Amino acid sequence: MGYYPSKSNKKQNINLKNHVNAFKKNNNLDLSPMEINIIDSNNEIKFNKKVYDEWINHVASIGTHNSLMQYSFFINNRISYQELTMLSTDDLINNAIQTITRECLNKWGDIKINSPEIDISEQETIINTIKKRFLELNFNEVCYKAIQKSLIYGGIGLYLDTGSLPNEPLKIKKEFATKYPLKSITIIEPYLFAPQQLNLTNPLLSNFMMPNKWYVSGVGEIDSSRLYTMIFFDIPYIIKPMYNCLGISLCQLMKDKVKSAESIRQSLTDLMLRFKTDIIKTPLLVSNANLLKDRVDLINLSKNNLGTLVLNENEEYINSVTAITGLDKIQAQAFENVASSARLPAVKLLGLTPSGFNATGEFDLKNYYDVIRGYQNNTIKPFINQIIKYLLAELGYDDIAEFEFSILEKSNELENSQIKNYEIDAMIKLVNAGLISPQDAFNELQNNGYISKGITFNNNEDDDLNNLNIEEFI
Repeated sequence: MGYYPSKSNKKQNINLKNHVNAFKKNNNLDLSPMEINIIDSNNEIKFNKKVYDEWINHVASIGTHNSLMQYSFFINNRISYQELTMLSTDDLINNAIQTITRECLNKWGDIKINSPEIDISEQETIINTIKKRFLELNFNEVCYKAIQKSLIYGGIGLYLDTGSLPNEPLKIKKEFATKYPLKSITIIEPYLFAPQQLNLTNPLLSNFMMPNKWYVSGVGEIDSSRLYTMIFFDIPYIIKPMYNCLGISLCQLMKDKVKSAESIRQSLTDLMLRFKTDIIKTPLLVSNANLLKDRVDLINLSKNNLGTLVLNENEEYINSVTAITGLDKIQAQAFENVASSARLPAVKLLGLTPSGFNATGEFDLKNYYDVIRGYQNNTIKPFINQIIKYLLAELGYDDIAEFEFSILEKSNELENSQIKNYEIDAMIKLVNAGLISPQDAFNELQNNGYISKGITFNNNEDDDLNNLNIEEFI
């Protein structure tokens, strides 16, 4: 591949001395990035030579004799996309993928305008236009499938089709967006594309390990600005090329835990079939094998609560029972480990109710919603905001809006009422202290949804904010 050199190079020491001498002479090393076309064999040879000469780290075993051995573990444990596809059909793994996907988009969110210069009516027009464009692009369905496939494969590509040349940069500017409006968003699974131009040599640049160009099967070269990559579980740079410059799959993270849990489940199932065994000590075992077989068949046919077992004086009956106390906890622990590998509470993945004294599972759900909130803000929201930014450019606006996901936690009416009263009381105190104007307090309460958008502020200096009946506005 040419990513990490593993062959011995006799000229390394000589070249290293040359670099030291060059540094002493010119006080400057060649740190310029080298964008290469990995598909082109000539460029790959040129790239390998440059890496052999300049990328030598004896501590990390990069560019030295045993560098390949360092990555053999990752190479052997790297799961192919075909295997990831098969793993995604497993009951537990598929349930985890569907649960995370569903929860990330369960309550969706709202588009908020950040420009105070735009009046409310114009803001509503902009938001409604963007929502209409979302419907035209089937945006919700695209987001759902993108999250789903990203969890399966460790990352996917989202191609933004504007009708312009795919190998040229996508400019999010008014002139460009009005000429080339967004037509569709296509999901490309990772086995259909690969990095083509990639900075592997200079970590000082912002595009380190981030492809500038992608090669898409059947299409050719595509600029990275047109192929947005969605990654949930990122990986260190040192093994990133092995994963197609994407991330690690949820299927791979869950694979070992699911295998162990299924092995325990199957072992317990087998144990249930033979945990009770009847033993009869009899001389027939030696004297007459055929008679013994007939005797055993007769005992098995009549073995029930109403049956009678007749033994002679030379026979002894023993009922052997295997203790199964605590085995349910072993199985439960194994499947809790599966839920942990999926970053999900057991109540969400397995549908199990919390056990123990006064157990409600509220703490687990709170942590779970924090994890989902992290997925939304760190992985999904940047993509949505990128699309909103381009749609705003189509309408002739700058980047004046962003997307906010709705709160996932279910709060009761008492909590909502208390929060509302606290915010209103805080606004009244700030106005009375002269820190903010009544107009600012009114706008803040209106933006938070406590005052209807249709109500306008009445600038009457004789009115005291303390004497206002807030319930009339809410």
